[in-house]
Amino acid sequence: MNRENWLKKYNKIVRLYKEESDRAAAVLAASFVDKCLIDGISSFLVDDPSVDELFERYGPLSTFSARIDIAFALGLITLQMKSDLTYIRKIRNHFAHHIDETSFNMAPAKDLCSNLSTAQGIPTEDGGVFKREQPRDQYIFAIAITLTYFDRIVSSQRRLVIPS
Repeated sequence: MNRENWLKKYNKIVRLYKEESDRAAAVLAASFVDKCLIDGISSFLVDDPSVDELFERYGPLSTFSARIDIAFALGLITLQMKSDLTYIRKIRNHFAHHIDETSFNMAPAKDLCSNLSTAQGIPTEDGGVFKREQPRDQYIFAIAITLTYFDRIVSSQRRLVIPS
């Protein structure tokens, strides 16, 4: 998936999230942002199959956590975004690994969502604060902000092609 399709696909997925369970929305949304993180990091690397292997199987960038760390180390994301992505990863892992009934309105997902920047509020141009109150909305909105940010940082970046 290239960056031109991120927001278009995200808008389509958001409509689907409304129909999904909390578990499905948590896992699918995090998987989507993880894929966009791969695309974002890749756009700053050379275009070569050996580079693509870094993200596969046992490569050093094969986990969501490793991709968050390298994106921060490369200066592609802010410390706040690193924190949000880490909480998104933890929330996804909770939903993916707990077969018991769970929801965004129950601990620990609710508590993890309360740590997202979207739960704290985002300053608006008119001096106010935009804030999401519901944990599921905080989670989905944090992903939307992340995708918008990725779109900005990657919009002018092109992968370097190394001549053979």
